[in-house]
Amino acid sequence: MKFCSRLLILFLFLIQPLTLMGKDKILVVTTLPDLAFITKEVGGSRVEVVALAKGYQDPHYVTPSLKLMSIVNKADMFVEIGLQLELWSERVIDGARNPKIRPGQKGYVLASQGVSLMEIPKVLSRSGGDLHPYGNPHIWVDPLNSKIIARNIVNGLKRVDPEGSEAYEKGWKAFDRRISEKLYGKKLVALFGPRVLDKLFKKKRLVSFLKRKKLSSRLQKRLGVKSLYQLLGGWVKTSLVFRNKKIIFY
Repeated sequence: MKFCSRLLILFLFLIQPLTLMGKDKILVVTTLPDLAFITKEVGGSRVEVVALAKGYQDPHYVTPSLKLMSIVNKADMFVEIGLQLELWSERVIDGARNPKIRPGQKGYVLASQGVSLMEIPKVLSRSGGDLHPYGNPHIWVDPLNSKIIARNIVNGLKRVDPEGSEAYEKGWKAFDRRISEKLYGKKLVALFGPRVLDKLFKKKRLVSFLKRKKLSSRLQKRLGVKSLYQLLGGWVKTSLVFRNKKIIFY
């Protein structure tokens, strides 16, 4: 009896590392909480995500402390906006001494890659506030940019964790659809899909297309509306009241 008990304990001890290994997650370190949120959305249960900056901190000015370096030292993947937003990140990466996540390596993700930048200054001057030579780096506030950011993160996750590629693609599609449903409403997304609506929205033709597109009596009956415009919902519909109006913002 004692022999069997000891054998069971030994067996459990031996398989423990294997069990823990099976539960290992990809450690992703991001510079900003917004990037951490998107990473969790597309990465799901396969990732553990840590944001270096806090939500209340100015992303331009974060102290590159030893604590942050120690976190990045253990990372499998590092995600940043770039565009000289996180001027402190280079010192953190250098101090972390983690070759896997340096720029150019498979564990490094530049979230802004592929984003069309706005407000690129013709003359470099601090008269308008923070100096952004490559354009406005606060790209994540645009819902369509968040899709590009998510795509870049998914590509990075697939590089460092090829076995999870299918799960990451599934996470990306779900995230992409949720953003579209929030933008245009579920009914329009179900009818056209995210790609068509995004394309029309980027070209500033979505509203005119929906108003102009005529529906057959059969479709009117099936959809329960006389015009596609009646199906528009989400943030786009909410924001229509501000069209052609002056807005003061800070």
